[in-house]
Order: sequence, then structure tokens, then C-alpha cells
Amino acid sequence: MTLERRWTELSSKADLDAEKGWALLAHHYGEAGRHWHTLSHIEDCLTVFDSIEIIPDNATNIEFALFFHDIIYDTHQSDNEERSAEVALSFLSCFDGKEEVADLILATKHTHTEPKNNDEKLIVDIDLSILGSSPDRYSEYSRAIRQEYQWVPESDYRKGRTRLLRLFLDRPKIYNTSFFQNWFESRARENITFEIETLQPAKP
Repeated sequence: MTLERRWTELSSKADLDAEKGWALLAHHYGEAGRHWHTLSHIEDCLTVFDSIEIIPDNATNIEFALFFHDIIYDTHQSDNEERSAEVALSFLSCFDGKEEVADLILATKHTHTEPKNNDEKLIVDIDLSILGSSPDRYSEYSRAIRQEYQWVPESDYRKGRTRLLRLFLDRPKIYNTSFFQNWFESRARENITFEIETLQPAKP
């Protein structure tokens, strides 16, 4: 099933204008300057969602949140999740679960909030699943993130990225659910540790 078809079927559950919604998604996720936070990332997240052995409390809310969670992405700003939630609330104005969808989106502001319920834990883990991917795939991810921050001087990027990655390593567990801990935790720590090493200045 194509991503657009999936969106159309999801929209039918809430009696939404699927065509208008898809145009909105395609416009934002196709913006210049995006290298990781594209529709391919959304498709990857949904693929992980489909493969996990966890029954969510509300799968429809999670799917809507996954589609919208990075719809606003500006590397010069720090309120992307809040603005993405606002877009979702506006488009889903007639959907009963819109507030829950907004909360799920806000939960993906990974270093600022703690998941409050099972579905928030799940969407956070899905969004972070790339950290536990194969080394080659992780390298693609880290390069794409650097491209999105190409306006940041190299030395500043290295410091900022290292600081962010260490926040994940310093957690008792990167992932919230036992499923993701079992399948992704070890590899994620290896990948993050390796990237931190590559970000350090070369020794004279």
C-alpha cells in the first residue's frame, strides 16, 4: 500500500478531506532543506508501527500523530513539535481524538517531555527506532541530519550534536517499552557511541 493510500484510508475513519490533507502533508514534507524529515521518514515510522508486537490503546490516534509529528520542521526554531501539533489540531478539528493526537505529537519532543501513557511511550520509541538501525542505515540518518543543519558551522554542529546524543546515552534506557529495549537498545547505544566518536575533533 502506498503512503498516500494509507492516508486516504486513515482519513476515511474520521470523515476528513483526504485529498486536501495529502496536499498539506506533501507540501510540508517536501520542503527544500529536508533530507531526513520527509515523507520517507513517515513511511519508515509506519512500517515500524506495523511490525511491532504491541497493541496500542488507540491505533488511529497514533497513525494520525505519525503523519503530522514532523509536518513543521525548521532547524532554526525550537518549537517544531508545538507548531506541528497546532497544524494537526486545525486539520483534525472535527475529529474526536484531535487533542490526544496533539499530545502524541508533543511527546516526540524527546529531550523535553516524559511520555505520560502507553501510546505516548510507543510513538516516542517508533520515532527513535532509527537509532537502533543497522550501522549503514544509521550513517545515512546522521548524514541527512547534518545536511538539514548545513547552516551551522562545523565546530558548533559537532558540539551541539554531541551534547544531544549524550542525553540519550545518559538515560537508564533510551526506549520506553520492553519490545524496543529488547530489539533496539543495544544497537542504538553502539550507533550513538560511534557517532559521538566521529564528532570529536581529530587529535594533533
